Order: sequence, then C-alpha cells, then structure tokens
Amino acid sequence: EQANFSSKVDVWSFGCCIYYMINKKDPFDGKNPNETKNNILNLRTDRHMTLYEFIKNRVPSPLLKFFLESCLSFKPEQRPTFHRIIEIIDR
Repeated sequence: EQANFSSKVDVWSFGCCIYYMINKKDPFDGKNPNETKNNILNLRTDRHMTLYEFIKNRVPSPLLKFFLESCLSFKPEQRPTFHRIIEIIDR
C-alpha cells in the first residue's frame, strides 16, 4: 500500500514545532511508539490533556492558538497552506 502525502504533512510538522517552542517538549510524545501513535490519534499531549485543552489553557496568543489548532488538525484538508500561513503572519 502506498501512502499519498502532500505539503500538508509539512504543515503538521510546523504545528509540532510551534508546540515544541511553547512547551519545550514534543506534542504527542509517549513512552513507546504505540503510546505516541495513540496520542496522535486521540490528539493527546499527555495522559491528562488533549491538544485543545492545552491550547485553551496554556497558549495566550490568539495567533499561536490559531496556528496550533489549524496546523495540527487531524484532517489534512482543514490545515492551511504555507502560502496562507505567510499571509496571516504578514497581516
């Protein structure tokens, strides 16, 4: 089976980098690969918090909230393009 990837994978990675810069840890890190996979599938940043709870409670900037929510959207078609990201930053 061949996986089809688009530039939206890079947008996901960009969201992970933003998360890391805010929290100083990988967003979905687990004790083993299976736990990391489950964290990604359930958008859990750790045992106690979902990505959305983290964004709501620990991210003060509306712009960073937007980037985390949109770039780490589970559905690639809901993630912005890098062109759109640059437009938003330029505003």
